[in-house]
Formats: sequence, structure tokens, C-alpha cells
Amino acid sequence: MSGIQCRRWCVFFLIVAAYLATGEPALTLAETSGYATPVFPPAGIAVGACFALGFETLPAIFVGAFLLNFWIGFAKSFHFGTVELLSGLLLAVASTLQAGLGGWALRKYIGAFSVFDRLRDLARFLAVVPFACLTSSTLSVLSLHLLGTISSADFASSWGAWWLGDLLGVVAVFPLVMVLAGKPRKIWRVRVFTVALPMVAAFAIFVSAFLLTSQWERQQSQEKFRLETRDMAERVRDHFSEVEERLVSLRALMSGGASRERFAGFCEEIGAGNELIRFFEWIPDRGSPFLYPETQNDRLAGLRDALDKAKAGGRLYAISTPDPRLQILLLPARGGVVAAGVRVPVETGRTIYARLVDVSSGEILFDSFPKGVKPSIRNRIEFGQKVFSFESAPTKHYLNTHRAWTSWAVLVAGIIFTGILGAFLLLGTGYTARIAREVGERTEALRKSEFRYQQMFETNAAVKLLIDPKDGSIVDANAAAERFYGYSHEALLAMKIYEINIMEEGETRQSMQDARTGENPSFHFRHRLHSGEIRDVEVYSGPVDLEGGTLLYSIVHDITDRKKTEETLRLYTSVFESSSEAVMVVDRDGKIVEVNPAFTLITGYSAEEAKGGNPAMLQSGRQDAAFYRDMWRELEEFGHWQGEIWNRRKNGEIYPEWLTINTICDADGNLRERVAIFSDISKKKEAETEVWRQANFDALTGLPNRNMFRDRLDFEIRKAARSGLTFALLFIDLDRFKEVNDTLGHEAGDRLLLEAASRIASAVRESDTVARLGGDEFTVILSDLREDAHVENAASAIIARLAEPFVLGEELAYISGSIGITLYPSDASNSAELVKNADQAMYVAKGLGKNRFAYFTPALQEAALERMKLIAELRNAIANGEFRLLYQPIVDLVTGKIVKAEALLRWGNPRRGEVSPGEFIPLAEETGLIHEIGDWVFREAALRAREWRQTCESFQVSVNSSPLQLMYQTSENAWISYLEEIGLEGGAIVVEITEGVLLHADSAVIERLGEFRKAGIQIAIDDFGTGYSALAYLRKFEIDYLKIDRSFVSGIESSPDGQSLSRAITAMAHSLGIEVVAEGVETRGQERILFDIECDYVQGYLFSRPVEADEFGKMLCGLDGAK
Repeated sequence: MSGIQCRRWCVFFLIVAAYLATGEPALTLAETSGYATPVFPPAGIAVGACFALGFETLPAIFVGAFLLNFWIGFAKSFHFGTVELLSGLLLAVASTLQAGLGGWALRKYIGAFSVFDRLRDLARFLAVVPFACLTSSTLSVLSLHLLGTISSADFASSWGAWWLGDLLGVVAVFPLVMVLAGKPRKIWRVRVFTVALPMVAAFAIFVSAFLLTSQWERQQSQEKFRLETRDMAERVRDHFSEVEERLVSLRALMSGGASRERFAGFCEEIGAGNELIRFFEWIPDRGSPFLYPETQNDRLAGLRDALDKAKAGGRLYAISTPDPRLQILLLPARGGVVAAGVRVPVETGRTIYARLVDVSSGEILFDSFPKGVKPSIRNRIEFGQKVFSFESAPTKHYLNTHRAWTSWAVLVAGIIFTGILGAFLLLGTGYTARIAREVGERTEALRKSEFRYQQMFETNAAVKLLIDPKDGSIVDANAAAERFYGYSHEALLAMKIYEINIMEEGETRQSMQDARTGENPSFHFRHRLHSGEIRDVEVYSGPVDLEGGTLLYSIVHDITDRKKTEETLRLYTSVFESSSEAVMVVDRDGKIVEVNPAFTLITGYSAEEAKGGNPAMLQSGRQDAAFYRDMWRELEEFGHWQGEIWNRRKNGEIYPEWLTINTICDADGNLRERVAIFSDISKKKEAETEVWRQANFDALTGLPNRNMFRDRLDFEIRKAARSGLTFALLFIDLDRFKEVNDTLGHEAGDRLLLEAASRIASAVRESDTVARLGGDEFTVILSDLREDAHVENAASAIIARLAEPFVLGEELAYISGSIGITLYPSDASNSAELVKNADQAMYVAKGLGKNRFAYFTPALQEAALERMKLIAELRNAIANGEFRLLYQPIVDLVTGKIVKAEALLRWGNPRRGEVSPGEFIPLAEETGLIHEIGDWVFREAALRAREWRQTCESFQVSVNSSPLQLMYQTSENAWISYLEEIGLEGGAIVVEITEGVLLHADSAVIERLGEFRKAGIQIAIDDFGTGYSALAYLRKFEIDYLKIDRSFVSGIESSPDGQSLSRAITAMAHSLGIEVVAEGVETRGQERILFDIECDYVQGYLFSRPVEADEFGKMLCGLDGAK
């Protein structure tokens, strides 16, 4: 058996023994039926043991309670039966439950290791115990009542006595149990002398007083009972003597042979008024007995021996009957025996136990003693010449009702006093012990605190300062502070914190105040070291009472690096959260552990949905297993992978993404996580597709553009070279498209181009390539030619389709196509040569009258080279001074005076001689040189106008402006600025434009014409009537002059229609406030007709050919219409 088991068994037997040793004497004081006692120490033992030693003591409590209660039950009845066994078991269960409940409640509300040194603990003890004691009193008394041991009349008093006995037992004994078994033993052990012995002494004194008082009370009760029983004995004697006298009278009557009637009458007479006499009877020696009253049974039947004894004795003889309350007296007579049935005049049972014994015979006449109760008083009485003993004893009820209760009062007062004494002793000794303990603990704590302070402050690696908050002086600093700040210990103690903290002094003082009051123990400062370096620090500062005052105990942490790290982490977090690229972190098990908002935006999966999932949820199924094997092989080998992949969004949409996967390993090189960064490249791919489409296809028609055409052409060259076949390249230019575009506008022009593209495509095979190079230029590659006729058939079909009318809204437009054709490989072997050849052939077709096709020839190549040379020479013409202006007069028909002149450009090329404007102006427009040439023309004409206005004040010079100059002028208001520069009024200049400019006028043209109008420059419409005229445009743009084209003037004499048309133009112009100028006037007849139709001005060879400026100056104002 182990030491612990041995100790447990010792505790077990000690509890059982203590229970029995204190319980048996206590139950001798039992009030009712031997169970309810005024004080029951085992209750205190049970509750104390359960509280001090725990619930493992409950089995010992149960055994002790069972043995005690079973023994008491047996001792009272001297019988071992079911009632005694059940009583013992039920009372043991109740006592055990009470102990367990009390111990649990005290542990819960006071604490298992309380030493009861506080009034609070005692108050809670006194509050818990009364409720706990209700358990045993209620369950035990109820069980005994159900078993019939306690009557209903004794239930309330038994319950109250039981509860009070348990309560007083706990109050009195609980402190003693704690002294013997309480924890901690160091404290409870010393209370043996300070608590236990005084309580035991006080309890012994009060028990002695109780015993003495109880003895005195019993003596008083016995004396009173003795007197009462003596009176009872005398009443019994007198009663029997009276009955004897009546029997003597009855005997005298019956000895004379009285009749039955006489007997009855006499018995009625002598028995009247005495209720104790139950009957009289005459038993003759012979014959039947007489009985009075006759309703009584013959009680002497079967008592022949008693009758014989009475006759033999010759005197009064008493016998008992089966009825313990009925005795029969017999008196012998002559010829028989007279008898009387009487009752003893004693009330037995509740107050007295009594017995009447015939001393001579030992026969008991009546007996009310229960088994086991002995008589305490015997009284001698005599009647009928015989001696009887009247024995008696008081009942428990008699003793209870006739005692003074002084002993109980002494006992209860003693127990209460002992409890109060124990409470005061517990408080006193506990307080003293607590004070001593606290003083010792505080002393030890102070010693340890001082040691810890030395260890924590002096040798700790953390920077620590003691600061006086009153003036900020440094009271102490540890070695770590010296190392951190770079100052010696003496230097630090001579400094103030303001010299280290770079914060304003007022703010530093406020921070120290906050630390001293505890409002804010944590601060962030910047401290200056001895080296001058500034470091970020985090300071934890709190008040401590040292050296008779309050100091600030400050711990300084250098957080410079941490702040940099935090800033870096914040930056990383910000990048992670705000990145437009999705980020997904996957652990080594392939589970998603983190995603950023961009992930949700791209995939549609929230962070909660994604975390814990597998990246495979994004797979679209477009990549096969081999793709992923290659990806994982690269990841395993190199740790990263990058490429384009198709994934699936949450809504099922499949999208392309650019994915980068990197591997993160731990310090040992083991895989920790993989980070996937990807972006949705849907728009990028769409943009790339759009860029590719825009780069390779015409935005308007959807046909391949110049770039794609070059690729297709190079491809056809390579294919034809391999196959040995030939192909043709057609270069198509739309005739008169520019007029339609200028007249009907860009929108109509775009619709025409769309329709033209469709017509060209429908005229060739699907395998052929149709492309738009720009503007109104198209190309067709006719591949895999096996016969030459196919080329002409295709070209003819295109020309025929283009010649059909174009429906442009409400307008019909007619154009044609000029096609140049070149063949591979007979004409050229590379794409550049082929395009150049086709272009030259196209110009040949145009020169032949348009609406036709022409094949490339070597002569065309020579013409193209010549054209290139002409353009090169044109670029140098201004610099070389090769341009000059001629001026043709414009005459007022009314006055015949020269009032205007038209400036006409001429190019005198040193190698070629005079070059026709019809030859170089289109080239200038095509190459963009028209802007430079036009500006030169304007400046020269303006200078002449300024010169000639000195001679003729209102003189004007007309300058022709190309449409390109107005639509794409590079220098804003350059002409107006030049006029201001030379001091010439705008009215000296007339700008001549074509009708197409007005019809095609966009915002830039409108703005530029408006600027001319504001500057005073007038506008003239040149060659009016040859294009698409619209009167609304004339009114809208406030045109000043209309110039009738020479084609109308040349036939005005011979053609009535020409004359009518010229008349109509003039009338219309005048109605709009516009003056009219007729061009190409060569005869006097034309002049007269124009005069008749009221034309305002005329111009032509009739008056003068274009002349040099000097010659024009001589003739200015000297020529009239008559000449």
C-alpha cells in the first residue's frame, strides 16, 4: 500500500471514529425518540472535513453516519430489523448530502484555502451554513416520520431541534476541524493554541454547567414525580378499600340467599356514582351466577383456580384479566364468592408508567411499563388485609413538560458563545497572521523588487532612463543607454531630456505630464545621439515612487529600422491591395491562402470564396495536360514560369491573361508558397487585334490597306516564283471622285467609296486581293493567271461597274475608273517596281480620256522618271527665283478703266523653258509644295497691290488660292499678318476660290474665310458654272464676285443658250449683291453682249494678255474699254 493510500485510509477511520465518538454522547441529549439533539458535533465534523479535505471524505462521513444512527435505533428498540436498517441508511444519506452541499457552497463562496481572517469570509460562512443544515434536518425528519419513528405531533419540534442541533454543531466544531485539517497547514497549525484550546476550554466549561444544571433539573422533576405518585398510590388504596366495603355488604346479602332481583337491586344501589366499578357478580357454589349489569359477560368463566384460591384464603383476593385496565376483586361468602370488576384510578401511557403488584403472591394486577423501562419509585399500599406495591416511572413526555429548560439554555448559550469566541479568535489570529504575512511578503517583495530593479535597470539590454518630470533632468541611466546615446553615465546624469528629445520643450513637458498621470504610457519621439544622428524611438514611461518623489521610469526602444520595415510593409501592402494585377498566393499543399482585390475584380471570386480553394477552379479547359506538364516542369526546375494562358471567370466567361508564377522557399530551400501574378489581357488582345486590323485594313471599306497590300503582293511574288505562274496588278483611280467629294461633302464621298469598293470586289474572284491604298486609289491582285484574257475581262468588268450611277441619298453621282495594269514577271520582279508600273499605266489611262484601262510600257517608265525629275526641280524653283507673276487686267465695263488685275503664276525652268501651270500646279498640290508656292504668290501680289494703289487708290489684285491651301493651311492667318506687316488694307486683295471649296467647307475653311472677311479681303468664285453650284453657299459665305468661265463667254455670240445662261448668272448674282466678272473676252461682240446683260467686269485677250509687272504698271489706268 502506498503512502497516499495509507494516509487516505487513516483519514477515513479518523472521520468515522470522530463521528461516532461525538455523535453518541450528543444523541443522549436527544429530544424526541432518541434522534433530535440540541447540538450535533458530527455535523460540524462532516462539513469541515468536506471543506478542508475535499469530497473524497464523503464515503467516511456516510459510514460514520450510518453506524451511529443504526446503533441509536438498535439501542432504543433492542431489535435489529428493517426499520432500524432503513433509518440508518436514510439518515446517513441525508448527513452525507448535507456535508457535500455545505463543503461545496463554502468552497465556492469563500474559497478552499481561506484562513477566515476577514469578516467577509465569516459573514459568508454564517450565511451558507444555516441553509446547508436544512438538508439533513428536512430529509432525516421526513424519513423517520415516514418510517413511523416520529409522530406527526413531534414532527415540527423534531425538525427544529434537528436543524438547530446541526447548525450549532457546525458553528462549534467547524473551526476545530479546520485547525486540525485546514490548509495551508502553516497558518492553521499555529491556531491549535490560539483558537482550538480556548474553544475547547470554553466548550468544556459550558458542557459541565449543562450537566450540573441537567442533574439539578432531573432531581427537581423526580421529587415532584415522587409526590405525585404517592398521591396516586393513596387513591388506588382508597379506591380498592371502598370496593372491598361494598363487596362485604354484597356478601352479607348473598349469604342470606337473596334472589336474583334482590341482587340486581342491591348492586345497583351500591354501585351508583362510581364509574370505576364495571360490574358485580355472585358465583354460587351450585347454580348459575348472578351478573350485574346483565349486559356484561361473565368475566370469571375459566377462572376456577382463582375462585378456589379466594375460598381457601378466606379473605379478599385480587386477580388481573386479559384487559390490562380491568382487575377483579374476589371475596369468599357462605355458599359462594362475590366479585367486582374495577379499574385502577391511574392514567398511564403519556405521563406515567405504572404497575400494581401483590407483594405476597407476586401477581401483577396491571402493568403499563414498556419493555426496557424500569420503575423509579415504589409505594406500599394495603387493603383487604393484603400488601401491594405501586411501582411507577415518568415518561419522556412528562420529563419534557416538567423540566425547566435551564440546562438547554446554558448549553445553547455556551455553544453560541463558543462559536462567537471561535469567530473572534479566527479573525484576531488571522488578522495578526495576515499582517505578519503581508509585512513579510512586502519586505521580501521589496527586497526582490530592489534586486529585480538592479537586474532590470542596470544589466538589462534595453535602454532605460529615470527622469524627473519636474524639470526633465535624467536621474539615472543604465549601461544600454550609455551605449545607445553615446554619452558616458556622468554626462547623461548631467543632461536633461530636452537635450536628447528634438521635440519642442513644451510638447515634451506635456508628454511627461501624461506619463506621470498615466493618461498615456506610450510615446513616439525622435532622439538625437551624441554623434548627431537622429533615431526614431518608442518610449514606454510610467511613474515610480523613488527617493521621496515621483520619477518616470522610461524604457526606450530604437524603432528606426522597424519604422522603415513597417513603411516597406505598408508600401508592399498598398501595392498588393491597389495593384491592377491580380495576386494569388498558394501554399505548399496547393491551397489558395491570399488574394488581392484585383483578383476579385478579374475572376469574380471574392477573397472568402477563393481562400482555401484550389487554383484549378480557374482553368478554362483550353490548355491540354501537356501544357500544364510543361508549366510544372519549368516551375520545379527554375522556380518560375511566365506566359499567356486562358482561364475562366466565376460567371463562366473565358478570358486571356498574362500569368507569372514565382516560387518562395524557406531558409532550408523547401517550398513555402507560390505567388501567381496575372492580368486580364482581353482588352490588350482586342487592342492588338484592332491595331493589326487598323494597320492592315482600311477603316472605311474594310479592304486591305497599303500595308496588307504590300504583304499580299510580296506573298504573290514568292508564290508565283515557286509555281512559275504569272499574276497581274491593277491600279485603279476613281475619275471625278474629287468633284463629288467637294460638291456633296465627305459623307457622300465615303458612301461612294464604300460602294465602289464593293463593286470592284464583286467584279473579281474571291481568291483575288482587292485593296485600298488611300483616297480614291484601289489595287487588285489577280493571281494564278493562266490566260491573258482574264486580265482584260476583270478590268472591263470593274470599269463597267464603276460607270453605273451611284445613289448617294437623294443625289445621283457618276464617276468612272482609270486602271493601270502591270504583269509579273514580264514587267517587274519586285513589289515596288510593280506598283510604280501600275501607277504609271493608270496615269496613261487617265491621259487617254479616263474610263479605260492601259497596260504598262517602257515609255511609261520614261515618263514617270521625267515626272520625278520635274517634281525635284519644282522643289528648288522658289529658292532659285524661277517663279514670276504675270498680271492680266480686269476692266470696268461701264468706265472702261483697269480697276483690277489677276495675278497668274509662271515657271521658267532653266532646262525645260516655260512650264505650263496645268503641268506643275497638280504636282505642287500632290507634293504639298502648293503651300509654299501660294504664300510666295500672295506676298508678291500684295507688294504690287501696295505699289499700284498709290496710282489707283481702289485698285485690287486677285490671287488664286488652291483648295488645299484653305483646307490645310499650316500658318494661321499668315496672309493677314503679312498685310498688316506691309501696311496694306485687306480690300486691296481678292482671293479667288473654286465652287468645290464652298461645297466642301469644313470648320477650318469656314473659319479661314471668316478671317479673310474680317480683314477686308474679298472673295471671288473662279470658273463659276463649271462645277456643282449651290446658291445657298453664295449667300452663306458672303461672296463678293462671280467669275463666269470662259467656256460660257466663248459661245455667247453664236449660242442663244450660252447668252441666256450668262444673263441668268449675272441676274442671279446681282440679286444676291454679288458683282460679276467675265473671263476669256476676246471680241467686241462678246463685250457688247456682256455690257447688255449688265456684267460688271471683263477680262481677256481683247484687253491684254498677261504681262510682266513693270509693263502692267505702265498701262495701269491708261486703258479703257474702247481700246
